[in-house]
Amino acid sequence: MFEFIETRSYITMFEFIETRSYITMFEFIETRSYITMFEFIETRSYITMFEFIETRSYITM
Repeated sequence: MFEFIETRSYITMFEFIETRSYITMFEFIETRSYITMFEFIETRSYITMFEFIETRSYITM
């Protein structure tokens, strides 16, 4: 569960390869919006992109 509060917008990037191994990258940038990008490779491969704006936006996995 990810909770994003107040002025912390950043980009989270997840790359899932083979046996659920992934790389997380965090970049913090001023404003309150953030982008989460999921890239699933091989089986169940698809790309989903979310843009959250305003305060207290969150994603549950």
